[in-house]
Amino acid sequence: MKIIKIYQPPSARLKHMVAEKRGWRTTKGFERLREDSFSQSKKFPIFAVADGVTLVVEPCDLYPCPSGAGEVARIFCKSAIKHSEKTYANFQTKNILDIFSGANIEVESYNCRFNRTKKAINYFDIDYFCATAAFALASNSELFWGAIGDSRVTLKDKNGKTKFTSHDRVAPIEKLTAMKIKNPKPQEKKYFQQKNFRNKIGENGKLMGYGVISGEKEALPYVECGKVKIQKGDQLFIYTDGFTPYFKLRNFRELFLKWPANLEKKISDFVQVYTEDNLPLKPEKQYQFLYKYASEKSLFAVKF
Repeated sequence: MKIIKIYQPPSARLKHMVAEKRGWRTTKGFERLREDSFSQSKKFPIFAVADGVTLVVEPCDLYPCPSGAGEVARIFCKSAIKHSEKTYANFQTKNILDIFSGANIEVESYNCRFNRTKKAINYFDIDYFCATAAFALASNSELFWGAIGDSRVTLKDKNGKTKFTSHDRVAPIEKLTAMKIKNPKPQEKKYFQQKNFRNKIGENGKLMGYGVISGEKEALPYVECGKVKIQKGDQLFIYTDGFTPYFKLRNFRELFLKWPANLEKKISDFVQVYTEDNLPLKPEKQYQFLYKYASEKSLFAVKF
């Protein structure tokens, strides 16, 4: 089994553009901001990634650093690894939801410490600290996996053909928001999405939006999970949404076919070169491009 892990922070240029667009006061603390987290077991092939959901703050306010959302991402990863190690010997599909439920309870306690409760939140400047997350555990030629939000798990065969991939429930809601609110400010967009779609459950348990780990019990029905057989040469990817657009690029996917010894460096170099070579010349298009390709990203890649 070969394993690589990569974390790439958002580009400095994107950080400043985000701060300017959202009205945040850029500080040295903001420069150190990290909201992705990832962790792996030292005992078993168990992996977890999480992406803290960007907070909404009043224009001209300082963005909190360290971020509570980033801490929730860390809580999930630590909790997922710790509890899955205890059940590894007899791990079953039903245990996946237990992993997410246990982490969700810990996040609820964390939110309560800051009075971020159902009665207190307003979906704007007072809201839950929350995160998207993905989890994978390999045992006896079987892969157990779970995901929520837009953190993903993907399994490919030795030729790079996708055997399965988890869904991104956030992207459709973002498109719907763009249709409902023309030219929204970032704060308006976040408020609309979080109030109307985040962890929303309709009649008869119908899923009405997207899920995130927030401490709310309504998050758990959004956990997508399953089990699939692993064959020699299969490739597993557990990643946050910053890597999602790259997996749509053929040249990026082909990096994993030969799995060279310097694969980690090749991936990092690819990301840097791609953003530099394809950055639009028009300033009004640069933000959207950078937000897609130069955002914070985390990845585990495993070759069986």
